[in-house]
Amino acid sequence: MARWKLNGKHYLRTIPPTEYEYKETNEDTGRQARKVFEVPLELDPNSPRDCNYPGEIIVCHEGKGERRDITFRGPPSPEMEPLDAEAEAITAEMQQAWGKQFMEDSLESSSDRLVRELADTMTQAFGGQKPSQSPIAEPSSELEALKRQVAELTALLKGPTGEPEPIEAPVRRR
Repeated sequence: MARWKLNGKHYLRTIPPTEYEYKETNEDTGRQARKVFEVPLELDPNSPRDCNYPGEIIVCHEGKGERRDITFRGPPSPEMEPLDAEAEAITAEMQQAWGKQFMEDSLESSSDRLVRELADTMTQAFGGQKPSQSPIAEPSSELEALKRQVAELTALLKGPTGEPEPIEAPVRRR
């Protein structure tokens, strides 16, 4: 047997799979397009409707559990408590991978990761090549034209003394 108790919320790929069905009707032809996607099942041990045993959720690998267990695909997570020797062996194997992932996550802050992902996205946007220069490294001719227009408009607004002319309040007439 390979059975685990869930200690926290999980999204698991189950057997049989959980599916999401998307339907869309073409307004011109009236025909309906249908797509089915396999999605993970959300399981929350704090929700009585998700519990398959009183107050707990027990999951297993295919053919390795009891009839009421929820069968899932993939490796267990750190928040799954092994309930038998086979599950303990699988969990022990996974602890090395979890430890390595934890170390990588702790060494790299989320902001560093975000900057790296943004750089990767920009590299992909430029066809796999890094951009030759920053988009704001040199002002463009359009920016120079805008600067000239602002200077001309500012000069028009200023009076002969170089100060902005006062704007008179509108006269109300009855």
